[in-house]
Amino acid sequence: MFIVHEEVLQIEGTGETEKESFQDIFSRIKPELEKKYPGILLQIEPKKMDIKDAVISVHTERFLGMLFPRKRKLYKITAEITVKLSVFLTDTIKYRHEEEKLSVVQHILEMR
Repeated sequence: MFIVHEEVLQIEGTGETEKESFQDIFSRIKPELEKKYPGILLQIEPKKMDIKDAVISVHTERFLGMLFPRKRKLYKITAEITVKLSVFLTDTIKYRHEEEKLSVVQHILEMR
């Protein structure tokens, strides 16, 4: 069975740059959807993205506690993403079971 559905996800991403934090958000979309939908995800299409919260944490890091100070930034972005997804549900497939029984001779001849 084939389903087309819209889903709203709230995902948080972190990174040392803005680009890394957005990449983190987009890389978490598929695993998040795979938890909710047991079938095969055929297509994931982002439709809308709203930034709910964006924080830059800045801290100073020093070598040996006092030398060479440098400021480090950590971007945390929380986004609400609306995606359109196409899912193929494998639960509805009815399989036939086939079992092959080999004689002892056939089993020995097919051994490698």
